[in-house]
Amino acid sequence: MIRLYEPSNGTELDSFSSNYCFKCSKMAVSSDAKNQCQVLGRMLAFSKEDREYPKQMRYVDGSPTCTAFVSREEANKKRNEKRRIKPKSKKDNLTLSLF
Repeated sequence: MIRLYEPSNGTELDSFSSNYCFKCSKMAVSSDAKNQCQVLGRMLAFSKEDREYPKQMRYVDGSPTCTAFVSREEANKKRNEKRRIKPKSKKDNLTLSLF
C-alpha cells in the first residue's frame, strides 16, 4: 500500500521543495515552458485524501520522496551524451598562456 506524503506546514514544504522540486529537471525555469511538472501545483491545490492529489508524493523507506524526481544534473548529462557534446574545457583557445 502506498503511503502518500503531504507537508504539514510551510517550513516542511520549503525543505521538501528545496531538496526535490527546485533541483528537478521537470521544474520549469519559465512560466511558458512546455511540459511543466504538475506535481507541486497539485500537491498545493489538493489534500492527500483527494483523488487529484499526486501519487508521486509518497514515503519511500520512511522518507518523503517524489517518485517523479529527475535530477537536473543527471538530465543534462544524459542530454549532452545523447548530443555527444563535449564538456567545455577550462582553458579556451583564445587566451595565450604565459607560463
